[in-house]
Amino acid sequence: MGRRELTAALAAAGAGDDEELVATALKVLELTDPDGAQAGKYRVLLHGNKGVQVGDHNTQTNTFH
Repeated sequence: MGRRELTAALAAAGAGDDEELVATALKVLELTDPDGAQAGKYRVLLHGNKGVQVGDHNTQTNTFH
């Protein structure tokens, strides 16, 4: 399963609404990247945004009409 398929499957399952699952995932990130976790790298909240990317090393071109 690729990243896109995994993202779609997690979204379809409502994983982001499962507080225990989110807390566990954040704990894994704290253990594997303590500096990033401390800096808030993995705590991102987006609602109704356009033209937003989250992550490292992204390239994006936006055309809004």
